[in-house]
Amino acid sequence: MNTSNDTAATGSFDDTPPPRPLAYSELPTESTLPMPLSPNESAHTPSPERVPTAFATPTDLADWAGEPTSSQRWPSTTSPNDVAAPGGHQFDLGVNLGVFMGSAVMTAVIAGLGAWLGTLVVNAAITAVPPRYWLAHHLGAQLVPTAPPIWLAASAAIVCAGLMVALLNLTTQAGVFFGALVGLVGTIITLLTLTSGPWQLALGPAVLVALLTALVASLTRGYTMLTVTRPERF
Repeated sequence: MNTSNDTAATGSFDDTPPPRPLAYSELPTESTLPMPLSPNESAHTPSPERVPTAFATPTDLADWAGEPTSSQRWPSTTSPNDVAAPGGHQFDLGVNLGVFMGSAVMTAVIAGLGAWLGTLVVNAAITAVPPRYWLAHHLGAQLVPTAPPIWLAASAAIVCAGLMVALLNLTTQAGVFFGALVGLVGTIITLLTLTSGPWQLALGPAVLVALLTALVASLTRGYTMLTVTRPERF
């Protein structure tokens, strides 16, 4: 049996040339290859945005790999309390401004209510004294007005808040200096109130001044300690 003769007779031999090798310019490059799927993607769910590797930014690659980006590793240190200066620079007031201002207003309200309540107590004590006592000491039962102590106490709370912000930016131990200043000023005002008239009438207002001073000082120190952005200055 002659196989070559049979093939030539039938004309069924395959004359297709073998495939030629690709030239170097025809080889696929990295920019034409699709990016591999990230761990969170499925082969059957294509990503809506596929960025070629040649045009991918470091942020895109870090996001695909599941690694934190530069903004996540080093978050911005700009605080909402920073106030822009005229030259474009920013400076920190030393406190969380919004919460600090709200706390200062609430302290002023509490101080005003405390002054109103204290005035009622003092006037009630003066009224409870028998009239013959005032006649025996040649004194009149003078009641303490209600409005001035309320406004003075509320104003003192706002002034203390401003003083605290100033000390946070000007000193290294704002809490210590604040306590010393408020303590001295409160003591002076208490002594002046106590010596402003007969002790029977001045004792009540003097005690009220001392109590309101301690109340405002303690509240101011408390909310400043919780809102300060530079604890080393407090």
